[in-house]
Amino acid sequence: MKKWLPWIITAVFAIYAFGGLRPAPVQDFDWQKFGRIPAMANGRFQPLDSLARNSLLQLREKGSAISSTALKGPDKQRIMPATEWLAEVMFKPETAEARPNFRIDNLELKQTLALPVEPDETRNADGKHFAYAQIRPQLGALQEQARQAAGVKAELQSPYQRAVLQLLKQVQLFWRLENLAQPRVTDVLAALKAAPPEGAEEFLKMAEEMKPQDAADWKAEMAAFLDSTEGGRTAMLASRDGKPHDEKALAAFKRDLVRFEAMSMKGQAFLIPTADPEKSPDTWRGTSDALMSAASGSTPHPALHAYAQMGDAFRAGRAADFNAAAADYLAQLQPQFGTVSTKAAREQFFNQLSPFTNAMAIYVAVGLCAICFWFAPVSGEWLRRTAVMLCLLALVIHAGGLIFRMALRAARR
Repeated sequence: MKKWLPWIITAVFAIYAFGGLRPAPVQDFDWQKFGRIPAMANGRFQPLDSLARNSLLQLREKGSAISSTALKGPDKQRIMPATEWLAEVMFKPETAEARPNFRIDNLELKQTLALPVEPDETRNADGKHFAYAQIRPQLGALQEQARQAAGVKAELQSPYQRAVLQLLKQVQLFWRLENLAQPRVTDVLAALKAAPPEGAEEFLKMAEEMKPQDAADWKAEMAAFLDSTEGGRTAMLASRDGKPHDEKALAAFKRDLVRFEAMSMKGQAFLIPTADPEKSPDTWRGTSDALMSAASGSTPHPALHAYAQMGDAFRAGRAADFNAAAADYLAQLQPQFGTVSTKAAREQFFNQLSPFTNAMAIYVAVGLCAICFWFAPVSGEWLRRTAVMLCLLALVIHAGGLIFRMALRAARR
């Protein structure tokens, strides 16, 4: 039996490592297809899968999300794929805001925000993961503490001050994701009002007057906006010239413009492909810019309708319609953006394979086998053979991952 044990153990680890080569069967929402959709983020094209994973790494130091911190009951914790979490943030933000995917370790910061400091099973709290809904009531205090911390040189900042600045960046990242496809601007406007940036006085005055709201039924709201843009532009021009105009149409048009302006944030990913992929392949736009362009009279970009369709189906729980909308949008991209879509699919495959994580796990197993062999060198010869075979497997996976990643980077350039 010991003769075959090294081969059996190596085969088990190989199956574990290469399990990502075979896509999981689609049972409900097709997160793989949704995650394959390309976007422009951090200066490069990447799939939504990478955008979701990288965002979660910044929020909770892991590439997946959790549904709750409950250990039992109907709301028991479930590991969520990164793309499912991103879909919630984009299309059903009120649900995503209740997911505890902000990690906070600094004790003083938790006390400042009135968050549970220690694990408490009765309150379904683990003492380190918190939902945006728990942080929201203390956003004003967080902003004030961040303002004070920003005035201190980085090398002189205390752990508390660094934690404050880090959490504010995480909150701003969450806002950017919430506004990728539809307006979620109430908290953004409140933050701007609390700490007005230079030159934003006129915009904030208009926002106070118009009182824009978060999207509730974005597909219907966007359709109504696109149907009324001509009337809104006419009313705005007449108002500027002091002529009679439709006050109701003007107010609705200005309210939408404020919403769209508030959606736009520095560092936000761009979902809307360029209109001219040959002359300007990299000039993708955010949803806010595409909506503002439509407001000025341009033809609405088809991607706006595609994301609205996906969002409407996701909110209603219509998995088949969501999958069809994602598939239709990928098909729309293929003629002009086939190269971008192919690169996005390859990067998604690399993410799912996770060669470096798998290789690291196998290296740990190699170490354990070597330690056990050291204690029993005679009877544990099979451990030595197992360690050698696992080490070779890990090296193959590690080297393959490096080659794949270099190829991806070369393709990006």
